[in-house]
Amino acid sequence: MASRETPKSILHTWTIHNNLPKPIYITETKLPERVYKSTLKVNNIFYETPYWEVNKQLTEQAVAMVCIE
Repeated sequence: MASRETPKSILHTWTIHNNLPKPIYITETKLPERVYKSTLKVNNIFYETPYWEVNKQLTEQAVAMVCIE
């Protein structure tokens, strides 16, 4: 059976198990295109996606994947 955990939930669980502050997502919007790009701060390290996404939730999941990898 496939796991239904999202990258954000996996990262959140990892930070709890490692006694780290919760991840901070900073999402910017580019108008008028209405596309989004996120930066993530985990343990004082910043991660960022290279692409603009059409959905805010997707860009936060994408940056969490960058951090996990």
